[in-house]
Amino acid sequence: MNTGAAAMNPWAYCRQCLGWWGLLGLLPIPVVAAGLPATTTPANIALPDLTGETVHMLGVLGLVLGTIYALSWMLKRAHGRGRPGSHALRSVAALSVGARERVVLIQVGERQMLIGVAPGNVRLLRVLDDPIETVTLKTPPAFSEALQRMLRRGAGR
Repeated sequence: MNTGAAAMNPWAYCRQCLGWWGLLGLLPIPVVAAGLPATTTPANIALPDLTGETVHMLGVLGLVLGTIYALSWMLKRAHGRGRPGSHALRSVAALSVGARERVVLIQVGERQMLIGVAPGNVRLLRVLDDPIETVTLKTPPAFSEALQRMLRRGAGR
C-alpha cells in the first residue's frame, strides 16, 4: 500500500549504522563499504571550518586555568593574614627542634607561653613571668586591600 511517501531503501539504515561502527574503529571500513549498494550523495559536501572555534575554546580554557592559578597563588601569599579575632592569641616566634617538632612562643593577652608542638601532641613548657620583647613588624594589609591596590596600579598603566 503506497501512501505517496517515497520508498525507503532498506540498505540505507544498515549502511549508516555500519558506517558509524566503522568510524569508531569497531569494524574495518573496507568491510563496511563492500557489498552495500551506493546511495546518492552530493558531490561536494561542505564541511564546517572549526579552526576559529577551536582557537576560541583553547583561549577560554587558558584564561580559566590562568585565573585559577593566579587566585591560588594570591591565596597562598595571603594565607593567615587579616583573620578576625587573631589579636587575642598570636604566635610570636617558632623554632624547629626536630624533623616534626617545634617550640612555639605564643602570646595570650599580656601573657606569653612557651609550648612544644609535635605530631599529635601539644604541651605547655613554661608560662613566662617576664614577657619577651619582640620586634613588632608592620602588619601586612588584608587581602582585599592588597587586591584593590594591585587593581588600581594595573588600571593606571
